[in-house]
Amino acid sequence: MVLPLVSYVVIGRNEEAHLEAALRSVFAQAYAGEREVLYVDSRSTDRSVEIARSFPGVRVLVLDDSTPSAAKARNLGWREARGELVHFVDGDAELVPEWTRIAVAAFTDPEVAAVFGWFRERHPERSVYNRWADLDWPMESGPAQAFGGIVLVRRACLAETGGFDERLLGAEEPVLTMELLRRGRKVLQLPHLMAWHDIGLVRFADYWRRCVLTGWHYAERADRYRVVFGRSEGWSQNMRTLVQAGFTLLVLLLGLLWSPWVLAVAALLGAADLVRLARNIRARAGSYGHALLYALHLRFLALPMTVGYLSWRFGARTRT
Repeated sequence: MVLPLVSYVVIGRNEEAHLEAALRSVFAQAYAGEREVLYVDSRSTDRSVEIARSFPGVRVLVLDDSTPSAAKARNLGWREARGELVHFVDGDAELVPEWTRIAVAAFTDPEVAAVFGWFRERHPERSVYNRWADLDWPMESGPAQAFGGIVLVRRACLAETGGFDERLLGAEEPVLTMELLRRGRKVLQLPHLMAWHDIGLVRFADYWRRCVLTGWHYAERADRYRVVFGRSEGWSQNMRTLVQAGFTLLVLLLGLLWSPWVLAVAALLGAADLVRLARNIRARAGSYGHALLYALHLRFLALPMTVGYLSWRFGARTRT
């Protein structure tokens, strides 16, 4: 069996703290087929380009754009790549050595367009926000409705769809997933560890900003694609979580303004909701205490996500 050429497209912006490890993980892949490695830099002001150029065999591309984005960087990379399969890698992540060999095998099915695996945080012990991010990554297997920035994609499918939507500031990966599924392609999550990630959330301000941006990105995506994909397809599990959490916060607020008895009942319902969520995540969280904290995160994030969602909506109105 002739193994396909795999093109690794590593993207980064000011990732000098992680980029060397990311590139080393690419070269350490236990894959017997041919490979090529491209690094696309999004106007870094640190040593990222210098680090990439220090690796023999890495082709360095610099995104010449005044408004760089991950979508633009990935598109530049895959369009310059030669491989039948293109593996996108973020500059703050490390692939596990056996991953490519496992992932490539899934493409014997000609209908498979993209494959990804499990994603874990490298340092969940450094902060509660890191631990929550680690639990946010889905640990499932089988047909998937969305992939992230680290994924192996059939190049022909990228050419067919045009790649990532460069008009989006974020969440361009789920949009590409929807486009592939709409065309009858398969997207698979394999039950294998794919990569380690270092999100580096140690301050509440960073956590808040990340959640606000998530709400912003979902508002942008829902507005742009509600006609093309339909409301039921465009809404993700995260948007349903936002609605559920927002309802919980609204009930608590009404109880606070209306009556102590209503507040007490709302608080009991909220506590029961947290216990239910904690039971579902307890095995992965490692302890019931961590599971309860993560459940609190799932409900609290309604606030910053709503801020982001409304910020985009208000900004969209003022721009028109």
